[in-house]
Amino acid sequence: MRKSFEAYRRKDRALIESLLADDFTFSSPYDDRIDRVEYSARCWPNSERIRAHRIETIVEGEGEAFVLYECELTSGARFRNAERFVFKGGRIAGVEVFFGDPPTGVPKAGYGAFLAVAQRAWSAADSGGATDA
Repeated sequence: MRKSFEAYRRKDRALIESLLADDFTFSSPYDDRIDRVEYSARCWPNSERIRAHRIETIVEGEGEAFVLYECELTSGARFRNAERFVFKGGRIAGVEVFFGDPPTGVPKAGYGAFLAVAQRAWSAADSGGATDA
């Protein structure tokens, strides 16, 4: 599990691929049990924005672990998430991500629209262009 956070920090796709079970699934408030291929397409590109994960708490059970961490982005922004890792055969078989509340001033009902605007801004910043937002 710690190696998966290290893979994101190092931008080491080969490492993350080696850690995931063939039938790996990923869930979050915006992803419902997506497979390895979709995870790689949707989630792995975020590694470019991640400077560090600071693990605050790990609670281990049989075949699973819960992790609370703070993530620092290359922009300097920080956020906290909790994740449940499920293991099978020494590999990560599943991850469920639990997000906190949206930023102050953004209603939960409007969070999807907020994220869409933020993603366009991040994409524009990554490419050096302006946003249309």
